Amino acid sequence: MKPALHHKAITDCKVQPQRGEMVLTCSMDKTARVTRVASSNLVGRWTLPNPLWSCCWDPHDETVFFCGGTQNMLHLIDTKQPGPRAIRSFDGLRPMPTHSLAVVPQSCSDARQASGGTAADTGRLVVGGTLGGVVCWS
Repeated sequence: MKPALHHKAITDCKVQPQRGEMVLTCSMDKTARVTRVASSNLVGRWTLPNPLWSCCWDPHDETVFFCGGTQNMLHLIDTKQPGPRAIRSFDGLRPMPTHSLAVVPQSCSDARQASGGTAADTGRLVVGGTLGGVVCWS
């Protein structure tokens, strides 16, 4: 029998959009985990500073995903990077949970940047839903 995937409630899960071989889960136990669908084997585990409410894959890069936490923080996880360098965290405006996340499609991001939007150091525009409204990270 395999051990439990998380030690507290799983708050979100997403299948990798590029190939559908892996599932991303996040939890109130402050971890994000990637599991291979066919074998149920754990591929990776990342511990973050706060409980997690939401997650999403980057549709442009199959090795990058995002998690939203209880303190309206966005965490970018690059699975190609080792150890702590894999995680980059960005503050939100209000200290409330980010309950849903989505990466804006590249074509929309390009149009936004061409119209005067700021070019992101991550190259991505991520939208999050909170209990107080919508937050954008670029």
